[in-house]
Amino acid sequence: MLQIDKSDKCITFKISAETSLVDKLLKETEIFVDGINTESSSGSMIVLRELLLNALIHGNKNGAERHIKGRIEKLEKNRLRIEVEDEGGGFDYQYFTWGSLKTPVTLKGEAMSSSMPCPAVLSSTAGETESPST
Repeated sequence: MLQIDKSDKCITFKISAETSLVDKLLKETEIFVDGINTESSSGSMIVLRELLLNALIHGNKNGAERHIKGRIEKLEKNRLRIEVEDEGGGFDYQYFTWGSLKTPVTLKGEAMSSSMPCPAVLSSTAGETESPST
């Protein structure tokens, strides 16, 4: 299953946990972010691919009956908000080094990211992490 809803500022998606669908979703997303600065759009595509593969492999344990959903939203100043959610059991965040993230968030079935030096905003429904301003 591949479901994609688009508007000028946002893509929402829901896919079955299959690698081939991850690739199809990435192609659709490349078209969506085409107008954004080339350097940041290619970095965002790498981040999105890693979040999706993490959700597929670690969150959903490669279970094709499970789903991955999320949204990609265009923000001001050539920034994107990327949200990815899987159907996994989550993990205990207390065993991770959080780097520059000031407040740990409880994550269950969602991909996690740390702050990155790129003009992107990564978030989960449990909390939000913005990259430092450049």
